[in-house]
Amino acid sequence: MEEQLRDKGLDPGAMRIVMELGSTGAVKSAVEAGLGITIISTSSVKHEVALGLLKVVDITDASFKRQFYAIHLKSTLLPIPAVTFLTYLREHKDDR
Repeated sequence: MEEQLRDKGLDPGAMRIVMELGSTGAVKSAVEAGLGITIISTSSVKHEVALGLLKVVDITDASFKRQFYAIHLKSTLLPIPAVTFLTYLREHKDDR
């Protein structure tokens, strides 16, 4: 995110960050309470937007990407649905 902001001529260090929260739910609650704004995945606020609690504003000409990891115990046999899901992730890892 900071790289995208710098590319747009904004200095992330100059931002007035007043709090950091430990979960997406806490962030959404803080925004609902009028404590500020956030950059968050639209998929994580679908419910709140549908209820009219939050409003999404598109950030044009920016692409925020993150990496996700799938982990599991090596010593555990995975159920078929988990194996299927991991196979899907591996086959589509480069799709964007």
